[in-house]
Amino acid sequence: MTLAFFLLSFTLVSCGGSFYEKHEGIKNLIWDIKDVKKFTVDVQDNQAQYKLSLAIRYASGVQRTPTTAYTLKVTTTSPAGKKTVKDYVINLKDEKGEFLGEPLGDIIDLVTLVENNYAFAETGKYTFEVIHNMPPNTSITGIMEAGLKIDKVEQK
Repeated sequence: MTLAFFLLSFTLVSCGGSFYEKHEGIKNLIWDIKDVKKFTVDVQDNQAQYKLSLAIRYASGVQRTPTTAYTLKVTTTSPAGKKTVKDYVINLKDEKGEFLGEPLGDIIDLVTLVENNYAFAETGKYTFEVIHNMPPNTSITGIMEAGLKIDKVEQK
């Protein structure tokens, strides 16, 4: 029941002013390297600039590992079928060794801006596929959710 409350709270809090935001759960808190998280985004304004962020929600158990960053691979498929693949490093700790993100008890929500002026080449439905890109054939434990957040950059 407590987990359901936290997940609902996270969903409600994260619905702010984002153009798009969605999170996918990780089964049994073990993110297998083959577990692809897919997000479909309907873009109607390809003249605007966007901020692209990746999100992870992790349990305090991940803190006991020596890992200070994760590499996430994002494959973007445009409406025309063009694929772009890019790796992003998501830091878990700052320079002082403190964990980043917003803690809520034993759960930490971390949203990392990875593209500041992201542009969509065309309108239509884009698919973002997110996987972790850590050493081959491994799993990451303690991860509860992975997500994608896209904000429209306000024109001044």
